[in-house]
Amino acid sequence: MGQWLKQKLSLRRALVWIALSTICTTGIGSTAFLYYSHHKEQRALDDHYYIVAVVQTGPDKEALPTSYLAELLDLSVDRPTNLYRFDVKKGVKKLLGSPLIKNATIQKVIPGTLYIDYALRTPVAFLGDYSNTAVDSEGYIIPFKPFFTPKRLPTLYVGANHVEGNWNEHASGPEVDLALKLLHELSVECLEKGITLLSIDTSNAFSASYGQREIVVTLEDQVQKENLGQMTLCLWPTLLRLDTQHYQDGWKDYLLLRKQLQKSIKHLVHDGENPVVTLSTVVVNLRISDIAFINKVTKK
Repeated sequence: MGQWLKQKLSLRRALVWIALSTICTTGIGSTAFLYYSHHKEQRALDDHYYIVAVVQTGPDKEALPTSYLAELLDLSVDRPTNLYRFDVKKGVKKLLGSPLIKNATIQKVIPGTLYIDYALRTPVAFLGDYSNTAVDSEGYIIPFKPFFTPKRLPTLYVGANHVEGNWNEHASGPEVDLALKLLHELSVECLEKGITLLSIDTSNAFSASYGQREIVVTLEDQVQKENLGQMTLCLWPTLLRLDTQHYQDGWKDYLLLRKQLQKSIKHLVHDGENPVVTLSTVVVNLRISDIAFINKVTKK
């Protein structure tokens, strides 16, 4: 009986100690939390922690103006923002709302600096049916000026009524999709062969009239000829008319014809010519399988 009572008292004492420990721990935790919250609130009111600098990093050579990033984040010298009141998640969302920014992260650095790491959407072609409008490699619509330095990019003509999408949205529509596909397929091969891709026109690629249905690709081709030890560069614009369904076959046929065109063009260049000779536009119609219609090539 005495032993049982002693065990019961020991158990009761243990429960009391547990309860007291829990109360103490909770009290300490609550006190610490209240202190932290109070300290955080004090810092959120302290002008020592105003955001005074924005540092940007990223993989792109052409950085956006810091003032543009500050504007996106609603940062102003007249209305300074406290670093502790700045919401990082909302800030990232605002940055991604720009059509120019592909991805972004923000890091707060005490006492008043924001580190922004981001990647730009790089223009790969202009949309010729619209002013100051370009697309990136994924087909997103972006403004060009004043954010990028002048570049010689291909121009896509898809028809003003055939583009669906706004800034920071993916351009869609069969004419757009076909133009982007052609751009990806031809760009690398043109670069390897020294051909400049000037434009791709798919505005009539799906015309109701079969007679008007075509893809038009404009190139600037070149060949060099040596004259009395002096090299002459011959440039000639080339306009390819391709069938919508079999444009790849037409492109292969042009590459075969190109070798013959280069030989013919060399014969047009005589001794004593200027270092650069520009010829008239060569129109190559390859819409009918295994048949090519070529206009006469002359000097300008």
